[in-house]
Amino acid sequence: MTVVVGVRRAGQCVLAADRLAVDSNGTTMEVVKLTHIGDAIAGVAGSTALLPIVRRIEPPAIEDGDEWAQHLAERITADAKAAGVVDGDGDMRGVVLLARGGSMWELSDNVALPIRVDYHAIGSGAATAFGALHARLGDVLPLPQWAGYGVAAAVRHVVDCGGGRDMLGT
Repeated sequence: MTVVVGVRRAGQCVLAADRLAVDSNGTTMEVVKLTHIGDAIAGVAGSTALLPIVRRIEPPAIEDGDEWAQHLAERITADAKAAGVVDGDGDMRGVVLLARGGSMWELSDNVALPIRVDYHAIGSGAATAFGALHARLGDVLPLPQWAGYGVAAAVRHVVDCGGGRDMLGT
């Protein structure tokens, strides 16, 4: 159970996430859900088994951002399926929020969706985070503070979010 938030402005992005995770036995634990992929940053929502797969990914040598992200989506999906990190339909069990420079993408099963707005969230706390981010849209806050509002709102109001918090920037 997760919230991963991404915000951007002036060619920079910040991702923030809670740390609460629940394993297949229902045991709660704290997990760092953010990682680096070369010069990019990524946050994972869904199965905690997707985290080591994302952490091992090597970034492709592709200049175009959307092609670069699509390549990563396909590679992460292939590795997740090979490792059995799939749902009942055979789709990758999880979502990745990816940021590089001033761009963001949501990666799901073989797809990299470009995020064209200045904020985005994934995970069970996404709807609450979206509300908090939108409420502060007119404020000119430092990116870490803005991202932190989204995570804090989800942690406070969504029972499935909690634990410590982490943040990474591009």
